[in-house]
Amino acid sequence: MRNPIVLAALVVASAACSGGGGGGGSPDFGQYELASLSEDCEGVAGLNGQAILIAANAPYTAELGYITMTGSRIDLTALTIDLTWPANPVATCYPEWTESINPTPPRVAIEGVDMEFVTADGKFDESLSAKGWLYVLNGFVQAPIAIAVTTRGSLDGSWEPFPDYEPASKNMSFQTLLSGSSATITTGLVGGGMPDRDEFNAAIFSSYFAMATF
Repeated sequence: MRNPIVLAALVVASAACSGGGGGGGSPDFGQYELASLSEDCEGVAGLNGQAILIAANAPYTAELGYITMTGSRIDLTALTIDLTWPANPVATCYPEWTESINPTPPRVAIEGVDMEFVTADGKFDESLSAKGWLYVLNGFVQAPIAIAVTTRGSLDGSWEPFPDYEPASKNMSFQTLLSGSSATITTGLVGGGMPDRDEFNAAIFSSYFAMATF
């Protein structure tokens, strides 16, 4: 049985272009800068940049496992994630978007986050540009997340997809829940697929495959 993962099913995410060949700017999705980090995006209570920064992580560790097409989690390895936030963060509001197959409620982003994503087995050794995101799901503001998007050809580690995943691994995402001061407890995934990368960069969610989870 195949193992498609919809973003909302695990960490519910969005993304940013990666460093090292990650791509250029995204199209206009109606986004605009908020006047302050505490200003709510589109008037949604709590949907603001300050809520993202409060949950910003220090370097932390987790145990990553690679996901087969049958859903098995194998080859566990130590993972270290380090997020460096911009010195002068700005909150960007993305209004509701209805011009795609996946209508998306308002969400807010902090751009310019540097993500180091390194596994002990050497399969991932990535330095990526990410965004911190806060979004609405089923009418409720969710926990903040950080996500980076890159292409498989831009990866610095030795990772290769399982053969059955090969068609879905051109675009890659690295996603982690922002858990504040916790240095050992986190949730996230490495995903592949994402047919429309520009939409994903604007937190317009899409179905794809989870290649690894932690």
